Amino acid sequence: MSARRRDIEKLGAEIVLVHMADAAAWAPFIARYGLQDVTAIADPRQELYRAFDLKRGTIGQLFGWRVWRRGVAAGIVRGHGLNLPRQDPWQMPGVFLLKDGQIKSAYRHQRVSDRPHYIGIVCAGCGIAPR
Repeated sequence: MSARRRDIEKLGAEIVLVHMADAAAWAPFIARYGLQDVTAIADPRQELYRAFDLKRGTIGQLFGWRVWRRGVAAGIVRGHGLNLPRQDPWQMPGVFLLKDGQIKSAYRHQRVSDRPHYIGIVCAGCGIAPR
């Protein structure tokens, strides 16, 4: 997301990150990706995850072959590192475009290794053709 941040913002969308971490654990993570000035909401009880109908993952969604392959590529080859989870590792993520209090477009991960098309999600929610 950090690589596409400027493109997302040029389309008029504001990025808001929801996480389960406490501030001390969250700060180094977002700083590493240059997102420290993005609005972040701590949701340790996962209330927003439930409100947006984000499910808990299965073994395959969390540990399947595609997940391992992507994890090795991102964590070792691209240098993002490998860490043990501090929060609920079974919680599946999602990406949503909200406008006027309504979900206009959404992506609920099928695997934790999914890479959503952020620009497509924003464009779909705004009714514009993706660039």
